[in-house]
Amino acid sequence: MSCYCLSFLQAFDLEEVELTCHQWKNLAHDETLWKNLYQKHFEIYGPDEGPFKESYFAAHRVKRGYGKKQ
Repeated sequence: MSCYCLSFLQAFDLEEVELTCHQWKNLAHDETLWKNLYQKHFEIYGPDEGPFKESYFAAHRVKRGYGKKQ
């Protein structure tokens, strides 16, 4: 039930949830949550395996153009 509720949160909200307690941190690290967020926001289905949290934030940086030299 908790993972279902967390599935409605955005990535940065999940980061905040992790700070609540150990139990919530473990729930917020669920690979399925991060895989679904990755697929939802980037509309692609790779990579096939995790860690999806790191893949999500890497794709987010690329999408936002972080690291581009001006």
